[in-house]
Amino acid sequence: MTLTLTGFRSYPAQATVDFTGKSLVAVLGDTGAGKSSLLDAIAFALFRKSSWDAKEPRQLIADGAQAMSVELTFVHDGQKLACPPHHARHQPERGPAPPEKLGHRWRRPTAPRPSTTASRRCCR
Repeated sequence: MTLTLTGFRSYPAQATVDFTGKSLVAVLGDTGAGKSSLLDAIAFALFRKSSWDAKEPRQLIADGAQAMSVELTFVHDGQKLACPPHHARHQPERGPAPPEKLGHRWRRPTAPRPSTTASRRCCR
């Protein structure tokens, strides 16, 4: 599993976390270091919802960043799935802009849709 985020909450610059081959992961750090932001980014990539009280994706943009992007890739039943990046941006001259939705569907280049209920819900 790989998580790439830019401008998302505690991560104004691009950060990539590669969980490939890990069966157990501990996220450690000082208060405000971005531990919860990593979990929130995974949830946001999967469900386009945040555990944080943001009503719109653009509210998740890190302080000082003009835009945010979250992308998640993972393997399910031996098939690699990728959640397309979700982008949101600010427009300084007019204030925050509505999020740009550049795809909201899972990409699976050569495989059929998953058969499990949970997977079908995520892949719509």
